[in-house]
Amino acid sequence: MSIPSFEYIRNKGSVLKPRIHVLAVKDKNKLDEPVIAYIIVERSENIKDYQEQGQIYEASICLDYQIISVGRKSFRMGGSFCGGYSKFRNRVSLSHAGVSEGAIFLDLNGLEGQRIGSYLMNEIVSWVKKWPDAEVNPIRLSSCQATPENKERRNNFYENFGLEFDYADSDKKEGRSKIMKAGDLKENLKWQENIEVVEFIPFVEELMSKVNKQKLDLDMRESSIKRLSKENQLARDCPIRWGLKWTWYNNRYNLFALSIVGLLGFLAWFRF
Repeated sequence: MSIPSFEYIRNKGSVLKPRIHVLAVKDKNKLDEPVIAYIIVERSENIKDYQEQGQIYEASICLDYQIISVGRKSFRMGGSFCGGYSKFRNRVSLSHAGVSEGAIFLDLNGLEGQRIGSYLMNEIVSWVKKWPDAEVNPIRLSSCQATPENKERRNNFYENFGLEFDYADSDKKEGRSKIMKAGDLKENLKWQENIEVVEFIPFVEELMSKVNKQKLDLDMRESSIKRLSKENQLARDCPIRWGLKWTWYNNRYNLFALSIVGLLGFLAWFRF
């Protein structure tokens, strides 16, 4: 029996990703090369409903993420993507567990543009589309995010999900998304080109298998080093004995064959 948090969940004909899973991220420009990062993601949902009618009046979703680092580090990069729904206000949020306005930040330095944010945002968008008639709370764009290397990527990120903006300036540094319905949002599956969703338990099992294989290889290397060290010591202490030993070892098959030929020759000579 598996741990529920690590299992795929079947719900009303659909299959939901495990609550805790891993993203194997490749460089989107070097898809034939190995994975460049592993991100662990934990998905949590909170629903409040009317007990008598069974209708949802508030709901929230949160995707907490953290990069799996190699070695010990005092600071681990990670963060959260959250979304919310309110029946009373008939609104959804793409940036907040409530229905407040806000912006979205991805705190994974060095992995910008690798579609990790697109994966997380797509999960939020897919979730809020369950209330297609709800109004999407505006996303605010700040000029402090509009650095030369980030502005175009940031704007495209939102627009790929169907958001349109009223920009406050011609350079599109600041703005506010236009009013729209959740059902008009677009899901963005571009992340599937370089990101694979991996189950947590098989991921750990594969890592353990690799570690065990590396340990076996290391043990074999250490054994070879010890054997070569002994041979080196013998060569220095007893060079003649070592030379005879390796002459025999390297030519034993030839010497054996010559012995057989010599024996057959002797027997033939003795008989005739």
